[in-house]
Formats: sequence, C-alpha cells, structure tokens
Amino acid sequence: MSRLLARLQRQELEAQQARAVARALAEGEAAQAKPVASPADLRGIPVVGRGVAGAIRGTRPGQNLR
Repeated sequence: MSRLLARLQRQELEAQQARAVARALAEGEAAQAKPVASPADLRGIPVVGRGVAGAIRGTRPGQNLR
C-alpha cells in the first residue's frame, strides 16, 4: 500500500470518527433537554426499602424486605 493511499484512508477514518462523535453529542444534548423532577413533584410517591422510614405515620414499609 502506498503512503498516499494510507494517508487518505487515515484521513477518511478520522473524518468518519469526527462525524460519529458530533452525532453522538447532538443526540446527547437532545436527551438532556428533558425536564427533571423536583422534590416537590416526587411528594406522595411511596418508597419501600431497608432503612427507609414509612411514608405514613407509624408504618415501617421496609421491615419485611430480605
């Protein structure tokens, strides 16, 4: 393989990789545009897990998890 052909192939590969990175960044920015829930939005959602106090006074929902 000649040096010129190898250089052209390397340049084409670099250009393809740059386009792939640009496309991935554009898709990532679109995915990050979604709104994030605030703590006020999450109120009232029951949480069950070890060490989590109950959402209702006097309950312990994570007590029976093993």
